[in-house]
Amino acid sequence: MKALFFSVLVLFIFCDTAWADTGILRELAESNRSYEEGRLEEAREGYQRLLKNNPTNGHLHYNLGNAWFGSGNYAKAIQHYLKAQKQLPRDEDVEANLSLALRKTVDIWDGRQTSPASAILFWLHDYTLLEHLQALGLLNLLFWMTHGLRLVRSGESLSKARQILLGVLILGALSTGARWQLESGYEVAVVKEINVDVYSGEEKTDKVILQLHAGAILPVVDRRGEWIELELPDSKTGWVLEQTVLR
Repeated sequence: MKALFFSVLVLFIFCDTAWADTGILRELAESNRSYEEGRLEEAREGYQRLLKNNPTNGHLHYNLGNAWFGSGNYAKAIQHYLKAQKQLPRDEDVEANLSLALRKTVDIWDGRQTSPASAILFWLHDYTLLEHLQALGLLNLLFWMTHGLRLVRSGESLSKARQILLGVLILGALSTGARWQLESGYEVAVVKEINVDVYSGEEKTDKVILQLHAGAILPVVDRRGEWIELELPDSKTGWVLEQTVLR
């Protein structure tokens, strides 16, 4: 089990100083101390309160995942490791702990998918959508700067630089589009119950085709009312009650 990230504290230090008045820094320190001392329930409660105001903080999700892991609830640990990974895609500790938690489950099913575009855009999964957008904005700025320079100053080197930037800009646009599609059109669910029946349809009277166990990660195909359709390991699909999974 990798060590708990205390770099979270650094992130808060650079936030608005008014946060200190609300007790956020103090609660973070107390939650970290609770984790170190083995008071995992208190640590979980503290991290969960912090996440209410910072739901996309990957470090907090990672810390909460560690606290759930220590409590033996691998399904919830996996849920928060997945959320941490979305914000911290290059963090090796997150992936290591996620893999470790999966090995503690019965099914050991990891239904995360990679985009077909990653065969060419190999960096696609290593950067968040925001980072893709920031890089695209910078490339766009550089391209138009060289275009402006070309109007007042001619030269073969400037022309080649503009052509290279145009190619990289197109590649960046394709990469950003692929990342956006991956995040907006793809969702996974984590089985939270010890045993979950998978039905062939959206009724409990339908045939049970499979039984899943806590911690299995499966892609979400569709949602209808209280039912969720999941893609199963054999590439078929089945339906489970929404209350039996975490998203």
